[in-house]
Amino acid sequence: MGISNIFIYDAEIGFLYQTKSESFYFPVALKKVLNTNGVGAAAIAAIIYAHRLNMNASQTANVARAAAEKTMTTYLNVFEGMNSKLLKKDKYVD
Repeated sequence: MGISNIFIYDAEIGFLYQTKSESFYFPVALKKVLNTNGVGAAAIAAIIYAHRLNMNASQTANVARAAAEKTMTTYLNVFEGMNSKLLKKDKYVD
């Protein structure tokens, strides 16, 4: 029982995904962040997606980061082009 995995972000610093045994940090790679509304929702949706596909912790961290960062590129709550192909083709996903 209790919290075992976390995902936190700061639009100026980066993204952190941590499990009980591993930690993954990604700096924000965008030149301009348009919006942070919806970033947490996009990341959680990506984490659920990764969990359903039995991705390992590194893959989960990368998918969550990709979804969060893509959402920062739009004024919408979640990037309208978000889909599994977009997450899988992202340069950080193994």
